[in-house]
Amino acid sequence: MKRLAVALLGWVLVIGAGTAAARQAKVLGPAALQDLLPASGPAGFTRQAPESRTQEVPGMGRVTEANVRFQTAGEVPHTLHVSIADLAEHSMRALVVQSKAHPGSRETGTGYEKAVTVLGQYPGSETVERMRQEYGVEFVVNDRFLVKVTGQWVEMPTVYEMAGKIPLDRLAKME
Repeated sequence: MKRLAVALLGWVLVIGAGTAAARQAKVLGPAALQDLLPASGPAGFTRQAPESRTQEVPGMGRVTEANVRFQTAGEVPHTLHVSIADLAEHSMRALVVQSKAHPGSRETGTGYEKAVTVLGQYPGSETVERMRQEYGVEFVVNDRFLVKVTGQWVEMPTVYEMAGKIPLDRLAKME
């Protein structure tokens, strides 16, 4: 019982710290976050028009998200999708970051999801769904930004190549 109380107190402190941090930091505006999306994709991929928005989630705070899609020409286009979400003002930021940075693992008959360290330094997950030819990584930068790169009809190395085109060093330095 004492261990449970200590564990619950720890979660309250983590969530409380996230709430206090969320009140101090301000989310980037849509245009500023959109500027952090990759300007180009791997060879043969064409960049589509990016989209971004800030939305207020009642009782939870503001979240800004920017995303862009890249695709190849052809009968069956290969696609990559990059999304960056700024959770600086989200009241449950600490809980969201914790769950995304330390996911569980699962395996199915057609794929898997497992915890990984993306590009050698960002905690997150890698997902493969072979039946739909979908591959992706989702990871946290600076306990604030949730980054997701997914691809269809591409291999996992291409997904990681795309993740490497995001200026993660700039995200890591933002307060």
